[in-house]
Amino acid sequence: MTRLKSLLLASVAALAGLAVVAPWAPAQPEAKPPRITLVFHREADKAVPSASMRFGIIVPGDKKRLTFDPMGRSSNTCLKIDGNERLLGTAPGQWLTKEAKLGADPAGRERIGLRSTWLYPDEKVEVTQTVEIAQGQQTFDVDTCWIRYTIENKDDREHKVGLRFLLDTLIGTNDGAPYIVPGESSLCETFREYQSADKAPEFVQALESLDFKKPGVVAHLKLKLGGALEPPDRALLTSWPDPRLKLPNALGTNTLWAVPTVPITKTKDSAAVLYWNEKELPAGGKRELGFTYGLGNFSANAAGDLGIVLGGAFKAGTDVTVLALVKNPPAGQTLTLRHTEGLERVGGAETLPVPAASGVSKVSPVTWKVRATKAGTYCVGIESSNGSFHHQGVKIGK
Repeated sequence: MTRLKSLLLASVAALAGLAVVAPWAPAQPEAKPPRITLVFHREADKAVPSASMRFGIIVPGDKKRLTFDPMGRSSNTCLKIDGNERLLGTAPGQWLTKEAKLGADPAGRERIGLRSTWLYPDEKVEVTQTVEIAQGQQTFDVDTCWIRYTIENKDDREHKVGLRFLLDTLIGTNDGAPYIVPGESSLCETFREYQSADKAPEFVQALESLDFKKPGVVAHLKLKLGGALEPPDRALLTSWPDPRLKLPNALGTNTLWAVPTVPITKTKDSAAVLYWNEKELPAGGKRELGFTYGLGNFSANAAGDLGIVLGGAFKAGTDVTVLALVKNPPAGQTLTLRHTEGLERVGGAETLPVPAASGVSKVSPVTWKVRATKAGTYCVGIESSNGSFHHQGVKIGK
């Protein structure tokens, strides 16, 4: 513990002045240039024959992307209304509001993003898509896309409504990057299905490269934002539904509700699918759904065999996930969690075995949770039984 405390001063200095964001929509504590750029599909073309307002995310400084298509055309949003499957932004229906500005944040700065509302006239159901670039909870930089869907029943009778979002990921230049899931014993190189909200992870992360010394783009998909926004009821990590798979539900950009489960290793083309199940929406009723996708944090030791990912809301009284990644672990290796005073471990043992590495990646994850009862700057560290060590600072807000 003494070794870890001696490293805390550097972490405090690195984290000084950072703020913690609200669940929606986050205001910026200071003027920071965004690290990602949104590109919307605003006009019909051969790929998608309507102005769908799908969106892509690029990393302009690195000339890399977080979505396969720069305009997000290979991703889509599907509604299920009374059993009928409809793609947002395509017939039947019409835009009531398209490309509306989001206005100013509390500091008077123009928010970055657009809001658009689509009407399904037969059912009188309106779906508003709000997409905004703002500060991320994980990195504190302006590098996260906050996505919210508001579903409103304007009819005088109830309708059963659900929503599915298909995210065609591209992690920098890597179209088939494995997913890193907290709490699991291996990386997701094939597929994962989570059939309920309580079984789905809080977040999923991916690295452009599993070379810990040069990880490239770090992507972070957060499923559970808290507050009034519903988290997904189901989640699927799988391959993008390429029509060349010749599967009944694999329709590419036109894929409807059911996305087929195909191992990522088969296609080297990964995707994430989020489902909000159908629910009865009474006349005048409303649902608020949301998630975030953007850049994430990752740090590793100089040897490149031990890394740390931190995830959570970073607020006092809430859990912070400490996810260690071990490269090529030897048999019998263990990891021990260390932390400065003010953090407490939430369940689980202080020392845990490292699972045997499986798959192509040869990377094994180990997960803990910690909690701070009050705001402050702290430090967590991971000690390996083979002598490796790595630490990272964490700032907790009120």
